[in-house]
Amino acid sequence: MEKMKVSVRQNLVNDFADYLCNLISENNIHKTKLSVVDVENFMIIKGYTKSSEVISPSKISSDFVESVKDKYPNLKYISTIDVISYSCEEKDFEDEVISYSTKEESQINSELSISVSSKFPYGYSDNYLKHAYNHLKEISCKTQPYFKFSWVELTCKLTKTDFEITSIKSDSYYTSEKLLSVLKDNYDGPSDTVLDESKLLLNVI
Repeated sequence: MEKMKVSVRQNLVNDFADYLCNLISENNIHKTKLSVVDVENFMIIKGYTKSSEVISPSKISSDFVESVKDKYPNLKYISTIDVISYSCEEKDFEDEVISYSTKEESQINSELSISVSSKFPYGYSDNYLKHAYNHLKEISCKTQPYFKFSWVELTCKLTKTDFEITSIKSDSYYTSEKLLSVLKDNYDGPSDTVLDESKLLLNVI
């Protein structure tokens, strides 16, 4: 595989992780989590899935390269090592706490990176942690005008049916305790809860 800039490699492993996850999970029917690590000469695919259908990495890799040829015109092939566990049990998917942050990660000359790994939530099926992550992202976008922050870090705890926000950090004028109380009043419960945004303004006054 031709050597690429780290920024391009990062996008590539993220895209490949999502592509693989959609196929392996059969479009989010089976809980699946995996990561893709680019070590320049090949990519390592590691993960877990409840699906019992074993994929062919070489076939999928060539299909992926064909599907992204416009986005990555210099990508001709991908060599892979497959370390995926199939027919996994629910205990392999018991991650209970996830976080979302709008802060940019600090890097020290990232072009020196020897390997590049796909980042969460890429490679995670929608019926697993990706849905909750996207819900945190949505909460961040909807609350920003009311909470008046330029950055925020949200953490939530998940159960089989509920979604509980456990912490918030930000540069808001309001205290974290105040904002957490507002969020818990409006968002704790099923992760598909629809927020009445007018309540946010009333809660922070």
